[in-house]
Amino acid sequence: METPGKCSESKDKNFPGWACTGKFRGGCFCLTDAEEPGGTVPIPPGTATPPETASECENKFGDQVDILGIGDNDTKAKAAHTQALKERKDIAAKECSEKKCPDGTNQCRMYYTSTDPKCEANPDKSIGGSICKSKFRSGCFCLGAEETLLAMLLGTTPKTGEAYAAVPERPYHGKTMLVGLVLPRGCVPEKPCTASFVTNPQSIPDTPDMVVEEARVPEHRDGHGHATMRGEIVASKQAKRQPANGAVTFTPTGEEEAAAATEIATAMALEVALVDKPDEPATVPIENLPPPSEEQPHKRASAPPVIPDSGICVVHDTLSGNGHATKIGVNGTDVPVFVESPSLVAFKPGDAAQTGKNEFTVTDDGTTKTYEAWDPALAIEANQTTLEQNQSTQFRVKLTGLSGIPDRCWTSPGSMGPAEGGGAAGAGFVRLTIKNDSQNTARMSGGNVIVLTLHEADIVDGSYTYEGTITAQEPGPFEIEASIEAHLAEAPPTRIAYGHGGPIARGAPIGCCQYWNPASGNWCADETENECLGTWKGTNWKCNQNGKCGLNIPLGGK
Repeated sequence: METPGKCSESKDKNFPGWACTGKFRGGCFCLTDAEEPGGTVPIPPGTATPPETASECENKFGDQVDILGIGDNDTKAKAAHTQALKERKDIAAKECSEKKCPDGTNQCRMYYTSTDPKCEANPDKSIGGSICKSKFRSGCFCLGAEETLLAMLLGTTPKTGEAYAAVPERPYHGKTMLVGLVLPRGCVPEKPCTASFVTNPQSIPDTPDMVVEEARVPEHRDGHGHATMRGEIVASKQAKRQPANGAVTFTPTGEEEAAAATEIATAMALEVALVDKPDEPATVPIENLPPPSEEQPHKRASAPPVIPDSGICVVHDTLSGNGHATKIGVNGTDVPVFVESPSLVAFKPGDAAQTGKNEFTVTDDGTTKTYEAWDPALAIEANQTTLEQNQSTQFRVKLTGLSGIPDRCWTSPGSMGPAEGGGAAGAGFVRLTIKNDSQNTARMSGGNVIVLTLHEADIVDGSYTYEGTITAQEPGPFEIEASIEAHLAEAPPTRIAYGHGGPIARGAPIGCCQYWNPASGNWCADETENECLGTWKGTNWKCNQNGKCGLNIPLGGK
């Protein structure tokens, strides 16, 4: 284990150059050949600092224990085994977090090893089915916050007698910057998943569909001195040199192949480097991918009918998870995937969206689904924007762009009781929040924060206007802001087109185009010549099931 190297320029003129320092921790452990380093589990949230009376962190491994999963068949037994392993790791992590480290600066963290599960017919004939069994070993160790578990991050499994020091050090020692790694919920082992980096971790709020993890990557700034991911590349085990300012596709690892949506993918990392220094990457660890949302699962393809203030649209569906292969179109304009898992895809319409009704398409695995989404607009007007002391003025907040939302969307999913704001039971609503940003110098009628619950009947012809009064306590300008949050039922796609990779002009000859996608390998689609990026094979070629172009020869002859 090691901490990231910290480098600084020498201030001693007699010894010019740079100096880099870091901390290394090694240890010897008796492990079996079958054990593989599993890594750590995050300290449970809300864990209090251990008291002085707490037992000390032992800094050693314990004995192996059996992990069992029993089910009607191998698939169910694997799922039960995965759940049992997760529960055992959580228990071990909690036990370690309650122990103290003597120096008071490090935290006691659980580190574990495991063996591959072996599944067989249950020897107990009275129960029947299948049983999956593996070995698990955990230990409590005092580790600093910056220590890196190289064996976990690099997927290295030392053989008997092989030293951990043989694992190469992380080569990047330059200046880094804090960014956010946006991860979708629902990623599972052995299936593609797509994430995105953002330069401001606070710009993307955690939602039921995605979370943001802070990370440090090589620093890169544009001509104005602003942090940017442009000019950096990302590598996963499946794809190299992916632009860091776009979708980043990877395949999570796990103890076993995905058998159920409850499996948790763990122990992986991405490598981020400057374009001109691709061999000097910084490691971005991902200890635990976010689990699927605890909210009611989406059984059919659907999407929220209103574009949120964050500007990020989400579609819930069964998807490939590969954001490089999935195509998004908003009002006929292509937009990139932001994040994607096997159960959702998110994207930013940006300037392609217009106030009011919009149409967007999601094309994945040869199927194109069309959805509708409304982009609302908020306008704030006032008779005066600068007031004298004790002077008042009228202001208006106008919400527009919601005309035409289907009636079926004006229900609130999962709501069985009375709706907010006096609406009918189960009714959906749009929450309008108006806030006085000049509370030290002015007061707003109705309070400095006004929250309105708007139901379908409140919004006439797609619009609603609130009128209020603001009074100055001191002379000068004032500021008011407004935001909305829609609580409406998701809508299914309005159209579904099967067996085609994208929109085709009427009458255009269709042939096979062989894309080279570094994340998924060769990927095949029926497209027109202009859409094939120079890989069009002609009208006599079609896509085969193996994902490659083949001659389109009918059975029985030419």
